[in-house]
Amino acid sequence: MTIELLRWSTDAERAPLIAALSAPTPPPAAAAPAQGRGAGRAAGRGARGGRAAAAPPLSPTARLDAAIKAAPTCGYVWGEGVTGYSIKYAWRSPSATGGDRIVLVTARRLGASTAAPDVDADFTIIEMQLDQKGVGEAKASHANVVVDAAAKTLALDGQAPSPMLLKVTR
Repeated sequence: MTIELLRWSTDAERAPLIAALSAPTPPPAAAAPAQGRGAGRAAGRGARGGRAAAAPPLSPTARLDAAIKAAPTCGYVWGEGVTGYSIKYAWRSPSATGGDRIVLVTARRLGASTAAPDVDADFTIIEMQLDQKGVGEAKASHANVVVDAAAKTLALDGQAPSPMLLKVTR
């Protein structure tokens, strides 16, 4: 796998992604009771004779997925052959050991041509810990993403297992 990073995301580009995951999920809207003449018949017909039911609120993961798709491209992850994935989020911070912590988000799931039907997101989070020479390890996941409030970035949940562990070399 090769990562070609063109630039880092700006604060303004990162803000909608962090906000999408940070905002609480609103409670589902309660259906308004039918009123007036024919209310009983309308209720029996469902949405056909009355108002359409409100769509359920999006989960934080689905909101994040939509924000990722709307973000500008910062680079690409290239797999074997010609498979390429757009990087929509790129964040970097120096680590205490003199290396770098890097978080990348792709607009599609790495290694998947389409989203799994039981997942409401179609992205991959890659979090790397690199030493001063640019060598280290990375975790990647399609889920378990959290907001690191102290660093003001997206991150992988440190308590959750990561389905992909990667060795980073230059």
